[in-house]
Order: sequence, then C-alpha cells, then structure tokens
Amino acid sequence: MTLKILFITKAYPYPAQTGDLRYTAGLIESLSTFPLVNVTVFCGAGLPASLPAETVLWRGQEWQPNFITDIGSIFSRYPRGAARAYGPGAKRNLEKLLTKNTFDLALINEAVCAKAVPIITKFKIPALYISHNVEADIRPRIAAQISGVLRRWLQRFDAQKYCRMELDLLQKVTGLSAITEEDRARYAQLAPNLRSIILKPGYSKDEEILPISDAPRAARAVLIGSFEWGAKRLNLERILKAYRQFSKLNGGGFPLRIAGKMPPAFLDQLRKSYPEVEFFGSFDRLSEVVQDANVALVLEDLGGGFKLKTLDYIFNGLAIVGLPKAMTGSGLVAHQEYLAVNSIEAAMPAIASLIKDQSRVKRLATLAHLKADGQFHWSERGVKLLEFIQELLKPDSTSCASPGNPTNTRAKIDIDGV
Repeated sequence: MTLKILFITKAYPYPAQTGDLRYTAGLIESLSTFPLVNVTVFCGAGLPASLPAETVLWRGQEWQPNFITDIGSIFSRYPRGAARAYGPGAKRNLEKLLTKNTFDLALINEAVCAKAVPIITKFKIPALYISHNVEADIRPRIAAQISGVLRRWLQRFDAQKYCRMELDLLQKVTGLSAITEEDRARYAQLAPNLRSIILKPGYSKDEEILPISDAPRAARAVLIGSFEWGAKRLNLERILKAYRQFSKLNGGGFPLRIAGKMPPAFLDQLRKSYPEVEFFGSFDRLSEVVQDANVALVLEDLGGGFKLKTLDYIFNGLAIVGLPKAMTGSGLVAHQEYLAVNSIEAAMPAIASLIKDQSRVKRLATLAHLKADGQFHWSERGVKLLEFIQELLKPDSTSCASPGNPTNTRAKIDIDGV
C-alpha cells in the first residue's frame, strides 16, 4: 500500500546552499527514493514558476517575503519567521490541495511552518514535527545578544512569539524528530509524552569530496557559512573581532578566509573593515574555497543544532577547530578528532599554532574522516524516518497523540529569557 506524505516547508529548498535548506532537501530526496512512498512538498514561499520533472510533486506559491512582511509580523501572534514561511494565499492554496488529495501524514518542517497546522488538523491528518533547533531556547538567547535598545526589544518580543508557537506546536503533533541528542532531551522536558527520534544531517558523497592526501596543504584557516540570518552575522562579527585583537597582540594574524552567502552590502562592509581577511561571497563548488586550506572553524556560540558544514569540512580533509557546544552531534572526540577550544578568543592562538603543524593537522583530519565515514548517509536517515512514520501510524500506537486531541501534557519548563 502506498504511503502518501505531505511535506510542508517554508520555501523551495534549491539551490540548497544553506544548512537548513540542505537538511530539508536531504530529507525530501531520501523519502522520495522509496517505491511505495509518494511525497508532495508544499512550499509556503519561493516556489519556482517551472520545475524539473522528478519523483517529488511540488505545490505551493511563488510569493516572496519582503520588508512589508516583516512589518506586518510585528502585529501578528506569529513571529517574523512564520510570516515569511507562510505568506498570503498559502492557507487557500493548502486547503485547495487537501480538498483534492488525501494524505496519511504531514511533516511540518521547522517550527516556522506551524501556521499550517490548524488546516492539517481540520482535515484530520496526523502531523510530525521536523525540528532543526529548539526554537523556544535559542531565540531568546539570540535576542539577548542584540545591540540597541529598540532592536533588542523587537527581537525579544519576536522570541516570545517563537516560544509560544513551538510549545503550542508540540501539543498538536503526533511525534517529532530532533537533530541532536541534546535537542531530543530538551523536547522530552517540554513535551514528556511525545514520541521522538534523532535525525542527524546526512551527506551525499560526490565528485566534490577531496580525498585524504599525504601532500601537505596550504596553512590557511577557512570559515564557511550562510551569513544572512542575524545570529550568524553576530557569530561572524565576534570571530572577526577576536581575530583582529589576536593580530594586534601578535604583530599579525594567520591566513583567514571567510566564504558564504551574504548580502552584497554586508560583504562590502566586511572587506572594508577587515582588509587583512579574505572574503568570498557565494560559490559554486566547495573545493573553490577549501582546497588550499588545512584548518576549518566551527566557532558558533549562538544558534543550535548540528552544523552541516562540519560534514563539509570532514569530507574535504580539513582539521577542525571548534567549540564543543558547536560540535554537538558530530560524534567527534575533542582533542582526538578535532581541536576543542573554550572560547572564540582562545581559538585564535590555537589556530595559529595548528595550521603550522602539518602532522597534527593530518592526524585530526584523518581520524575525523574515519569516524564520520559511513555514519552520515542520507539513505539511512530516510529509512529511519520512514520506520518512525510507520510506527506512528499504527492503529494500536496508543502512546501517540492525535491531531487536535493531544495526549502529551506540558511539563513545567524553564525557557531562558522569556
């Protein structure tokens, strides 16, 4: 019997250049490979006018969020992210889709798609929440770091709406997936009776992966990311400030390259403010920015979840310098498979020393590659998710909540900053 899955996401995930889009695309692709699974993806925004012929059925709207969307979200009970993920016309389009089609289960990809849940409930479709982060925790922490009284107040106000939205979502779904063990444990506090699994990111090996070579690589540190989200810009600015301070104290820094998607104006500003750092904007192939580097940085202290770029670094033969918190979920052992540092400031001298030590670089990179190889295939994630879905849909699965009539009771919780 064919299983019909409705995958609700905020936007068309291609090109999958950011971590959230890559995770989304990986899950969709892994589910669509099963012969008895039909996947329909509903995009709340950004659906292209023309789509390639493939096994996935794409639905949704071409609408793109803008500044007016952000202003309007201030007066909504939903946060800015939800307004951008589910724009005008989305409700009508989704209801039209559900009127003409039947589905066994809906996957709510990220909390920002929570606005679709009332319609899913109306059509009596059980829902599974695909979490990328524990939004109820990370949003207040990010808001607290914002400079400027008005901007900080707006961010905190938005963070409170994120908290209410996610906590409400947990009461309306039949199950959830979390990216890390830590996130799953936190959700067990927020919704004790809600069934869950861990779905770490996957990696598809292709021609871009560089083999582990005995030849020494250039002594250069590289940081890759998508610097469009405010929290990621804050992380980047902290790293750059620490780098500049280290450079001043030591008569110069180490070769540093920053690469990733960011607004042109922000890229120009960075190049003017930090001429000693090499900046790349968007790039087509990862090898363009990592093949002449030997050390990679995972130093984000804001945000949560597994950093997908960690896999990029590992499978491209780079040694990693990272904050243990930012390395959560990777499975790598500190000081054996990556160099752990206690702070961004402490990372700078550690990086300067490591990039010159070719034997240590090679050892860290090789051991990390051996640990990760075979543990992060998307196909395995698809199997695990499908098995969990089938378990949730069993008629005798009494531990699961029904949409609109949840059995999971909300525990007493502690949410930072709210």
